[in-house]
Amino acid sequence: MTDTEIFNWALSEDSTEDDFHQHFETFGRWNWCDVAEESRRIRSVIAVEPLHTNYAIDAVLSATAAQASFGAYAAMAAALGVDSDDLRITVAQWSERQNNPPPPVTAERLMEMVKETRQEDSDRNATRQA
Repeated sequence: MTDTEIFNWALSEDSTEDDFHQHFETFGRWNWCDVAEESRRIRSVIAVEPLHTNYAIDAVLSATAAQASFGAYAAMAAALGVDSDDLRITVAQWSERQNNPPPPVTAERLMEMVKETRQEDSDRNATRQA
């Protein structure tokens, strides 16, 4: 949505839930930080003032985007029987490099990578405790 469309929406009395859902789907970014940044942009247009990072609403927008992302990873991890943090860390090499992601892998290889992430985390924790 353009700034003008967003501003006009803010003045409208029509329901816009579907409009914003469609906007973020079309926005198409994978990383929650990108989604949070877009929500900040929209909020700044609606409020006709810049949103500073120390505002409480900034924390709400960031936390909402993060939890939506983490919740999706948690659901996928539950379906796969793996730890959600391990899955999220493994998939980060794609989600954080959307414009130039690594090549795709098979489901079997992804599961191996999640196990490798788990082992690396265990190794780090053992080193810290030693």
